[in-house]
Amino acid sequence: PASIIRLEGRAKLSSFRSKLCRYLGGRRTTGRSVQAWTGVSEHVLERAQENRPTIENFISDFADEYNAEILFLLENMPEEDMRNIAYDLLKSTVVLARRARMESPWGESVPMDIYLNNILPYACITEPRENWRPIFFELFADQAFKQGSPDKAAIWLNENVFGQMNVSYRATYPNHHPDQGAFESKKYGFASCTGLSVILVAACRASGIPARISGTPSWTMDGIGNDLTYDVERHGLSKAGQNHNWVEVWYDGDWHYIGASESSNFDDTWFSKQASKAIPNDPIHGIFAV
Repeated sequence: PASIIRLEGRAKLSSFRSKLCRYLGGRRTTGRSVQAWTGVSEHVLERAQENRPTIENFISDFADEYNAEILFLLENMPEEDMRNIAYDLLKSTVVLARRARMESPWGESVPMDIYLNNILPYACITEPRENWRPIFFELFADQAFKQGSPDKAAIWLNENVFGQMNVSYRATYPNHHPDQGAFESKKYGFASCTGLSVILVAACRASGIPARISGTPSWTMDGIGNDLTYDVERHGLSKAGQNHNWVEVWYDGDWHYIGASESSNFDDTWFSKQASKAIPNDPIHGIFAV
């Protein structure tokens, strides 16, 4: 709804789009440097440091067929990931993201920039870089495809993934940290709203559904429904003190929100009123999607 304010944390695509137009033609790589194969600059490769051989091997093995995905990942990958990411994680990311796009009934309707931003990535925030896609694709993709549309598939996933993984909500517990990866949450059996959202986004992406985490560092409404927006805007104070994360799924040309591991329809949750009171562009009381 228009009442919910979003400030998207989207990757910068301007330079990528121009290169994508040049490299989507599926050119052969024989006898060419890794830079020539993909358009990846020497500066980007230097960021990998000691992990550069891994990156170059990945490029040489997959650049023919997955040029667009490789270019996007390497140009937008965080520094720490460039230095540490594993070959198998890169491989399953590009191969299974493309496979889900090709096999899902809605795949052709997903624009390329949405696919690259919100299906291809192997992580949402600062969670561990786990190779979840092969397992999630095997467990969930086929049944998700049978739902016929991305919104119905995402609701099916939200109703089934957490039981399959035996993970439920708990705000705090021993060894808890909010940015848990999916496998960590399965190990503990619990996750906060952030950890649950990481799992649902992963399941959606593995099933070819564009998804991202959205949330606010702090509401402007307290737990008993008092609207604190005026006090926050005037004094810069908040008595609410409650953060929250949820999931947004792209379908019908727009983003729609849903609570992870919650029984609800899109754009109709317990936090809708609180989210509608977010302060645009405020680093504490705004809503951000990544």
